[in-house]
Amino acid sequence: MILYISYAFFLTISTIGFGKLTLLLDRKINLEESLYGILGLFYLSVFATFFHFFFVLSEIINLVVFFLGFTIFLFFKDFSIFKKKEFYLIFLFVLLLFHSHKPHEDFGYYHLPYVINFNESKIILGTGNLAEPYVWNSMWLNLMSIFNLPSTNYKIISLPSIMLLFFTLFYFLEFIKKNLIQKNLRISNLICISLLFYLIVKFNRFSSFGTDVPSFLIISLLLLLSILTIEKNKLDTSHLYLFLSLPFFLVTIKLSNLSIFIIVIIIIKLYLKKNHVFSACKFLALPILFSTIWAIQQFFYTGCFLIPSEYSCFNVSWFSKDFLLIAQKLEIINKSYWTLANRDLFSPEEYISKFNWVSNWFIANQTKFYEHILAIMIVPFILILLKQFKLRSSKINIKIIYIITVYLGISLLILQYSPLLRFGFATLFLIVFILFATFFEINHKKIKTSLLYQLILISIVFSSTKNLVRIDDFSNPYPQFVKANYLSTNTQFKNIKLNRPINKGQGWQGRLCWNTPFICTYNSEKLVVNKNNLNYLVISKK
Repeated sequence: MILYISYAFFLTISTIGFGKLTLLLDRKINLEESLYGILGLFYLSVFATFFHFFFVLSEIINLVVFFLGFTIFLFFKDFSIFKKKEFYLIFLFVLLLFHSHKPHEDFGYYHLPYVINFNESKIILGTGNLAEPYVWNSMWLNLMSIFNLPSTNYKIISLPSIMLLFFTLFYFLEFIKKNLIQKNLRISNLICISLLFYLIVKFNRFSSFGTDVPSFLIISLLLLLSILTIEKNKLDTSHLYLFLSLPFFLVTIKLSNLSIFIIVIIIIKLYLKKNHVFSACKFLALPILFSTIWAIQQFFYTGCFLIPSEYSCFNVSWFSKDFLLIAQKLEIINKSYWTLANRDLFSPEEYISKFNWVSNWFIANQTKFYEHILAIMIVPFILILLKQFKLRSSKINIKIIYIITVYLGISLLILQYSPLLRFGFATLFLIVFILFATFFEINHKKIKTSLLYQLILISIVFSSTKNLVRIDDFSNPYPQFVKANYLSTNTQFKNIKLNRPINKGQGWQGRLCWNTPFICTYNSEKLVVNKNNLNYLVISKK
């Protein structure tokens, strides 16, 4: 337990330290510690990806990297974060959220095996041939790989997700506090209050996070900053840097986050002043470098720079045409074809065409759908009953409606191909929020900061109680992994084996790799392992 808390605190502060390297880029940038923390995660993912091109990302190297970040934090001599009560409140909340959590359903499938590969070998050419999820290289998995530290045995590699939640909640809480004190009760504060309660009430089980909740957290932050920029009618240097860097991070986590780029482009076009053009060009250097590194990694994994575009692919030994078919395969799964009772009426191709899938998809997802709507609305309705919110008497800035409408339009267009609810958290929230905000606003005459804080505390206690109830052993804060059983296949190299999981009465999770030794794959009989002249492993299909 002491090691867990120590690591969590140390890694959080170290990540903030890395984020403060932003100050070396431009001294005009002045951000909250929580935002430096989010940028720190971005920088760490860049480092992990680039370093892995040439070296193994071992436990010791990872620890040295974080000691460097901690040293950078101390160098800037700003310890004001430790004077804020919100820091300790949210930190304890997320610690409990992570404690003894059940791993995400994809964790044993490809999250953990991916990190093991990352930590056992420098980059493998043809990684996409090991498992279908590796075809799209998620930068979030690269980031997780640097969190494998001594004496943890991969048990804290999911900490980046909980740290991002901490940074986001911390920022939202400070944002609300600042605006209530200054009596700035605009729609930005309304959306921030709604987001804060939604995150605390609904996302209180860490097992549901995966890579989708981190995406939602960053999207929420960028949408809030977009609305704030419109209200202030000004784009300051600090927020300009966030607008130019975080969207690149988002898209490399998951390509379905592409819609946020349009919002950022609109905001920059509307509010970027001529005297800030040079700064914008300077700020773009790192994101462009970052995207280039990501694209190169994508090429090393698949032979393509951008999946599923065939035009970006090259006829290298590790390229497989199967990569180009995965998108349709996932579309069939994500549109709930396999839950259809009378599948004999439609072939998979007929089912996903002409919206034949919509009614069955809704039936399969309606319970989760209603749960999220309830989580979004429950606290705002309580605030209406307590007269903290009232019927809207002022108009919403038309530019705010415009950017939300544009985002919803593009995201719904993307979601029609992969309509998983977890891909559309931000879309669902914005639909419900804009309907709510059309009719209600903060009651500036009766809003009480103390009452709002009490509700926040009650929400945190409610969510924490749910986590306390599920914990059986408080002395063991780490998640439990399924013990992997596997069959090994020899390759032409003595120290390299292909390991395929074998289920021995362990349920569907027993079919997954989990912590099977390097290299774990689900199709070992179809693979060939070679090495090139530079001693890089090359995995191709027969």
